[in-house]
Amino acid sequence: MVKRLALISGSAAMLVVGLAIAQTPFGGDDGGFVTSNKGFAKCENSVAKSLGKAAACILGCHKKRAKGSLADDTAEDNCENNLPAAADCEGKYNAVTGNSSNINASCPACLDSTTRANLFDTVEGLIDGNNDKIYCAGTTPWGGDDAGVLPPDKDSTKCETGVGKAAAKAIACIVKCHKARQSGKLADDTAEDDCEKGSAPKSCLSKYNKATGKLTCDPCLDKAGLFDFVESSVDALNGSVYCSQSPSGAFLD
Repeated sequence: MVKRLALISGSAAMLVVGLAIAQTPFGGDDGGFVTSNKGFAKCENSVAKSLGKAAACILGCHKKRAKGSLADDTAEDNCENNLPAAADCEGKYNAVTGNSSNINASCPACLDSTTRANLFDTVEGLIDGNNDKIYCAGTTPWGGDDAGVLPPDKDSTKCETGVGKAAAKAIACIVKCHKARQSGKLADDTAEDDCEKGSAPKSCLSKYNKATGKLTCDPCLDKAGLFDFVESSVDALNGSVYCSQSPSGAFLD
């Protein structure tokens, strides 16, 4: 009987530990939870990475519009979400994260296929609605659902598209920091913040500053403010991606 009680007590302790691990908040300015369920983590990490790629794709469409290789807002919208499957940014995202994707079966209920699809719309809306944080120097309106103005000359085009490219890389870098936090490679929120904006040369901020420091831009483009906006936006979305609080499967993986 004593041994049996000891086993029960030990199992209860393991369950408590499992719950604590499974429901560990990211902490700091990040929403979301660090899950111990490998299937949930695989899904969440895949969605996070895919959203980063989607953001880079959308910013790439904006770059083409700025350079004139996309003639108008309709062509840019097609680049983002109106072409045949897997030919535009949304199609590529859906191929990896959609209902028929490899990750679908492992996703938690809080990150079902509808939620995953809506996250693309959220990212697209954020980038389109804040396009003027990058493309601000001209006078010709961008058009459609995009804020901002078309670059007035080659110098402005070079600067603004360069900053857009750096912003895309910063998004991918911050997502990578979040994935490292989820996997335990970064022990806590302090380590994750250092990954994002610490003074080390490999931090996301340091790499962004190095890339944008070479660019001479119109005073309307606040490069430091743009990084802060990118970081806060990615951090705010983190809770919608790393949403699982369930310990289900914690001792089965």
